[in-house]
Amino acid sequence: MGCEKIFQKNPLTSPIKAHTVWVSSEEEFDLRPSFMPIDVYEGDFTRGQMDKLFRVSDMKVTSFIQKCEGLGNPISHRSPARHEGFHFGATRVYRCSEVVDRALLDGYDVLPTRVKELKRSEVELRGDVELLRKELSILREQRDNALRHFRFESIASDLGLSKLYREEEIVGSKLSYEESSGVYFLIKEDRVVYVGQSVNVFSRISSHVNYKDFDSYAYVLCPKDKLDILESLYIHTLNPPLQGKCSSGDGLSAPIGLKRILELGKKDA
Repeated sequence: MGCEKIFQKNPLTSPIKAHTVWVSSEEEFDLRPSFMPIDVYEGDFTRGQMDKLFRVSDMKVTSFIQKCEGLGNPISHRSPARHEGFHFGATRVYRCSEVVDRALLDGYDVLPTRVKELKRSEVELRGDVELLRKELSILREQRDNALRHFRFESIASDLGLSKLYREEEIVGSKLSYEESSGVYFLIKEDRVVYVGQSVNVFSRISSHVNYKDFDSYAYVLCPKDKLDILESLYIHTLNPPLQGKCSSGDGLSAPIGLKRILELGKKDA
């Protein structure tokens, strides 16, 4: 009976002894695990697909393949053809037998995948979906706020005003008392809840204490002749929840209505 020795050339861990495998000249050498169907063993798969089919000792197949690459002895792969039906993002496919044989010859066990590692409970999945929905809602709100701010900041610039501050900038500019002419913002936690104007903002703020719910304030300096337009721009931009409604139904109550503000923006554009 003829035979030959097959030795491992590049061990993955040190030290790993060389493996001696006796192969009959009359039989084909086959390392296929008993739990693995022949069509799987001889098939081509992505790393993610093989992660669902078997594991290499305590590693996922993906981790084992990456380990081989990191040690300079990568497992051969090819690019998938369109007609093969792989996911559109797949860039590499591997012959399953080559991965299995490499793992066994390097001294690892090839075992069935743990079902518990692949299946997540319905409760966990629902929790993930709910979390993603909340994150999406936050991102949409941030997008809408940014677009609205950009629109009204453009109008402010056209009307000769240097800057329209964002809500987070306003909240971050909380100041101590001092007499000034400007537009003020009543703040509850991290939200601007009311916008007003006064030639003495601190005197005016104190008049709100007994009938508006806020815990801090901020203000921006503004010349007296620009108070109406600047207050109106901030009201229409921030939509404060404690702001009164316009009697005509055209948005929030402000010295200059939303329709007029938009007309001024078009006129000076």
